[in-house]
Amino acid sequence: MAELIQEERYPQAISVTFPWWQVAVTGLAVGALYFILTAAIGQFFIDPLFCRDSVNAAMCSNSVGVAGNVATVLIAAIGLGVLVSLRAARPIVVVTVSAILLWGLSTWTQGLVWAEIVAWSALLYGLSYVLFSWICRFNDNMSVVVGSLLVAVVARIVTTLW
Repeated sequence: MAELIQEERYPQAISVTFPWWQVAVTGLAVGALYFILTAAIGQFFIDPLFCRDSVNAAMCSNSVGVAGNVATVLIAAIGLGVLVSLRAARPIVVVTVSAILLWGLSTWTQGLVWAEIVAWSALLYGLSYVLFSWICRFNDNMSVVVGSLLVAVVARIVTTLW
C-alpha cells in the first residue's frame, strides 16, 4: 500500500523587524529624484510641447504642477521597485498612499530655492515612506488599507486648510 507524505510548506514570512532606516533612505533618495524628474519633465517635455504658443497658456502656467504630477507617478513606480527588492511589507500600499499624500508637492514648493525643494521633497518622501511602512506591518489587510487611507486623507485635509 502506498504511503501519503504531506510536506507542509509555508510562504516566506515578512520580517518581524522593521527596516525603517532602509525605507527612510529609499524615501530620501526617491524625494531627491522627484525634484530631478520634475525639473527634467518640465523643461524637456511640458514646456516645449505646450508653451510654444499662447493657445495653451493655461497649461503653460501650470507646467510645474503637471510635471510634478507626472514625476509623482514615475517616482511611485521606482519606489515600488526598490521597496519590493527590500522585501518591505505591502510596498504597493506604501507607494500608492505616499503618492496620494504628496500629490501636488511641486506646487507646494514652487517658490523655493532648488536646495530647499530637494530638502523638503526628500524629507517628506522619507517621512511618508517610513510612516506608511510602519502602518503596513500589521497583519489585517483591510485595517492597513483603511488606516493608511485615513491618515492620508486627514493629512491632505490639514495641508489644504493650512
